[in-house]
Order: sequence, then structure tokens, then C-alpha cells
Amino acid sequence: MLRAGIARRMFGILLIVAAADYLFVYYAAGISLPLFLLIGAGILVVLQGLLQRQQLLALAVMAISLLPAIEDVNLLSTCFALAGLCLFAALALSPASHALPQHMASAARLAFFAPLLMLRDMFSPRRQRLAAFLHNTNARWLIGWILPVGAAVIFLLVFSAANPIVEAFLVQLDFSMLSTLLDMTRIAFWIFIFALAWPFVFFRPARMSLQNLPVQQERKVGEGLFLGYDAVLRSLVILNLVFGWQTWADVLYLWGGAALPPGVTYAQYAQRGAYALIVAALLSAFLLLAMMRRGTRAEASRTVRVFVYLWIVQNVLMMASASMRLYAYVDTYSLTYQRIAAFVLIFLIGCGFLLIVLRILGQRSNLWLVAANAVVLVWTIYALSFVNFPRTIAEFNIAHSREVTGEGVTLDVGYLVSLGPHAMSSLDIFLRTRPDKWNAQRNIHNPRERIAQYLRRREDWRSWTWRDARLRAAYAAAP
Repeated sequence: MLRAGIARRMFGILLIVAAADYLFVYYAAGISLPLFLLIGAGILVVLQGLLQRQQLLALAVMAISLLPAIEDVNLLSTCFALAGLCLFAALALSPASHALPQHMASAARLAFFAPLLMLRDMFSPRRQRLAAFLHNTNARWLIGWILPVGAAVIFLLVFSAANPIVEAFLVQLDFSMLSTLLDMTRIAFWIFIFALAWPFVFFRPARMSLQNLPVQQERKVGEGLFLGYDAVLRSLVILNLVFGWQTWADVLYLWGGAALPPGVTYAQYAQRGAYALIVAALLSAFLLLAMMRRGTRAEASRTVRVFVYLWIVQNVLMMASASMRLYAYVDTYSLTYQRIAAFVLIFLIGCGFLLIVLRILGQRSNLWLVAANAVVLVWTIYALSFVNFPRTIAEFNIAHSREVTGEGVTLDVGYLVSLGPHAMSSLDIFLRTRPDKWNAQRNIHNPRERIAQYLRRREDWRSWTWRDARLRAAYAAAP
């Protein structure tokens, strides 16, 4: 628990609110987001006391989580940054004796319930401690000024309506600064930041006894009516034959280049297959987990394992076919966010099948499999948060458009404009290097002016991101 008194903690929250007001009010979020979270983490460390090895580890974890927000501030990077702050608080402020599940429980509680935890403290025994703080410290002196100042303001307003001299005096006063500070939106923002910072400053680690956690024991599992040994073995044999037929068709038409049946184009073959094969792979993964339950006769059978490994190999080949189909379709009809998501899903499914093999070979539990897949998912999304998808999509679509290659679809300029300024940077270069027939498109969309407007809105240092800095350099270097 924190060793700081209530007065120091309240002062720490006020510093966090002041930092949020200075960094975010009237400015677009940029480098201000990781800077604000670092300031909050520094205040927590100061309140906790001297740096310890546990806190240094927590700071390292948080630094890694802030890197995507330094690259660009978006929904994904913001989620990583906030998750890093929650994990930092759980690691740095919990007792060193706590195990990883307890730290994770504390981080999850902060992540999902942070703004509500202040209300919990208002109606808990801590409320008496706060009341004692207000009565026994200088805060009572400050509260004692609320009534006289408020009453004086009210009577001055009344007198201004009755006395022209008072009214003339009040009119000469400049209340612009006060009106700015008393803006209701700004006050609501202060209250939200105050409620958000409260559970971190008044941190309570999650109460979770490791002795009460269920311990998984080896036990025999009943085969059941539909998942008995014979049913599993027959299913694997039949499914391997079905998947073998599908794999052979892909080898023949997709990889071998054989002529397709009449009425079926290559693009149709690619489009219809990619997403359906993804669904088939997901169903295969769930069916494998159901068949290979720990403690069953099927799970221990070498014969069953041979057919399982063969089926997994066919699923991996099916994912390779799905990726080839998807790439062929994208090569013909351009790249979009949804098709990038499909590529990522194919990669994750392939990793999932590899982990299923490791789970069977190592005789691990389904809980281990879920945790391993979660780790792969988090690190994949973390790596993708550094990718400039608008620019990637724009460059790919331009390079594979009919205007450049002589085949495929016509470049959808409107779609690239909808992706934002980072896509319009590549579009601007393309339009300025085309013949005069692109002058109309350049005048309609005017990508260079749109980029300039975007950069002007983000000139303040608080809005700086590494991605915008590269865009600004490319804009300045262009003729």
C-alpha cells in the first residue's frame, strides 16, 4: 500500500488533473498522451517512495506499452498505453509477495472499473478517513471560504442590477479567463480525470488468495456418446479424406495453374474460397480441442495422434491456400482494411494450429493453450500498431492499379482520400506524376491542401507523433 498520507495523495491527484488540462484541453492528442501517462506514473512512484527493483520492472513494462502511442495516437495505441499504466500500477504498488495472477487481477480491475472505484471509496470506511482529513487539516480552512466568497459574488450580481456604478465597475473587469476556466465541458473533463486517477493514487491490490485457486488434477474423462474413441478415429479418417480433396483441388487449380471449370473466373475462385476456408479452419480448431480432451483414450492413442497431425498439416496447407486466394483477389481488386484483417486472422489461425501441436506433444491443458494464444494475439496486435496502414494501402493500390500496370481495376481515388492524410501523401505523388487527365482528380480532392490543413491543426508540440513528423518531412520535401 502507499505510504503517503491523504494530503499528499490528494495533491498528487490535483497535479495529474492539472497536467491533463495543460496537455489535452484544446489540443489534439499526440506525444501528450505518453507524456501524461509518464507524469502519472512518476507521481505514483514519488508517493510510493524510493525506486525498487519491482518498480523498475513496472516502468520498463510501461515504456514498452507507450511506444505505439509515440508512433501514432489511435484507438489501438491508446488501449496499449492505458493497459501498460494499469499493469504498471499493479506491479509497482502491490506487495512484492504477490504472484502474477494477483497482479493481473489488480490490473484488470483498474482497466475496467477505474472511474467507478472512487465511488466505492466514498461509501467505504475510507470515507471517515477523508472526513477526518477535511476537518483536521488546512482543507477545513479552505472550505471555510466557500460560503463568504459565494455569498459575496451573489450579492455583487444583485447590486449590479440595482446600482449603475457597481455595474459599470464589473463591466470593466476582464472575466474571460474565469469564463474559460468555468467552461462546463472543461469542468466535466477535470472530474473525469480526477475519478480516473483516484484508484491509482488510492491503490488497493486485488484480494485474491492463491490457496483458493482451483488446482487442475489428472483425471480420467468419460468418453461420452459422440466423442468416444471410435467416433473420434472415424471422424479423423473421414475429415482427412475431405480435407485431402480440398487440398488437391487447390494444388491443381491454385498452385498448378490448371484451367478452371467453364463459367468460373480466377477472381471468383479466389474470392469465394478465402473467407470460407478461414471459417473451416476455425471449426477445425474447436473440433480438435473437443476430440483431444486430456485424460481420454483418444488423447493417449498413437493412431489418433497420427491422424490429428495429418489433419493439422492439411489445415496449415488450407491456410496457405486461403492466403494465396486472398492475395490473388487483392492483387486484382485492391487492398482494404478488411482484407488486411483477413491476412492477420489467417496468421493467427496458423499460430493456433502450431500451439495445438505443442499442447498435444507436451500434454498441456486447454488453459495453457488459451494463455499461449492470448500472448500471440497481444504481441501480433502490438507489432501491427506500428504499421502505417493508410499509407500501406495507398501505395499497394497505386502500384497494382490499371493506370500503373495496365491491368486490374481502376484506382479508387475517393477511397484513398477517405483513408486520411497519410494515404493522401502517396496519392499526391501519384497524381502529380500522371498525365493531364488526372488534373481533374487533383483539383477535386486536392490532397496536398488536405495534408497542409491536417498539419496546421497539429502544429502544437502536444500533438506531435513520430508518424506525423515523417509526413511533415515528406510534405516539406515534395516540390
